[in-house]
Amino acid sequence: MLDARATLAAAALGGRATSPASLALLILKRMYSTMLGGMLNAPDHNPTAYLRPDWAWMVKAAAAASMWRQLCRLEHPPAAVLAPDAALFIGPEPPALTYSGQHGKWKLERAGQLDTAMRDAIRRGQPGRLILALRRNHA
Repeated sequence: MLDARATLAAAALGGRATSPASLALLILKRMYSTMLGGMLNAPDHNPTAYLRPDWAWMVKAAAAASMWRQLCRLEHPPAAVLAPDAALFIGPEPPALTYSGQHGKWKLERAGQLDTAMRDAIRRGQPGRLILALRRNHA
């Protein structure tokens, strides 16, 4: 499976999003997500030997540990950690993380200016209000 993923990723790299290689890569990624995220931990849908909630939690814990290991190396920590694959940073430039389109790597999805509501939430130490203001302004 790793060879198939690497071959499809290389073929999809220069192509359109609707190319056969890109679509096959998308299907392969969704199959992995379904298996690791759902079928390993779903007794109602998986009455087989592959019902392994411990494996599903191990995959999720490894992702969270990897994220925290990378974040702890940064000079400026994130303002909030939203999920094992999402962190919010506030500063003049993106943090010194390795960005890549590769699965499992950091991706810079959005950047923008802080407005009054965001600055107020930061000043008061209210990450929940900050996230709401970000979603409202960058939806």
